[in-house]
Amino acid sequence: MPTTRPLTLADAIEAMARAELDEDAPIPAIARAVETLTPHLTAEKRNLWWWELKHCITRADATQGGPAWDEAGIDWDDRAKEALDVLTGSE
Repeated sequence: MPTTRPLTLADAIEAMARAELDEDAPIPAIARAVETLTPHLTAEKRNLWWWELKHCITRADATQGGPAWDEAGIDWDDRAKEALDVLTGSE
């Protein structure tokens, strides 16, 4: 039987970012949850890194089928992980 690892704060925030990218997502509830989960950030910094995470997820998902690199050599999966580190206080 395969073992599953427990969900982390980073998993929850990434799931919320993916949900918010869905046009039918309940945006106010997600925004409040992110604010609650990131008390270590100012509102300005939280908004910046929340946008960065969603941007990186979108770019990484768009490159499926190959490495998540664009023409400028940016690894969007790594940038998304960096954004998650800031949001979770792991930076």
